[in-house]
Amino acid sequence: MAIATDDYVLDGSLKALAEGTAFHLCATQPTTFAEASSAKSLGSVALTAGDGGGDFTIADAGTAGRKVTVAAQSISVTSGGTGDHIAIVDTANARLLHVTTTTSRAVLSGDTYDAAAFAWTNTDAV
Repeated sequence: MAIATDDYVLDGSLKALAEGTAFHLCATQPTTFAEASSAKSLGSVALTAGDGGGDFTIADAGTAGRKVTVAAQSISVTSGGTGDHIAIVDTANARLLHVTTTTSRAVLSGDTYDAAAFAWTNTDAV
């Protein structure tokens, strides 16, 4: 018996991630919206939400399934510290959508932190 999942289903969570409106550099891993957007945030940049809107692209990931690519971002640092996590949040709905690690770097207020593009993949059923 073969197992299959339609791209529509796989894209559901990718579209939810693409609702992100801000990209935060954080000092340690945030576990809540408040931590990501305030307590642990060292700086942020606004995102354009939606697939194909400029910051998010949902596409085929070959035999791996489907993926959403988040464009590279240049973050204006507003608080000094060591940034080691990136958080994507939906500000209007106070949601922490995704957290990932990033290259750890000490930053000072006024610095710019350049975060590379990355992709998150929903794998096909096997």
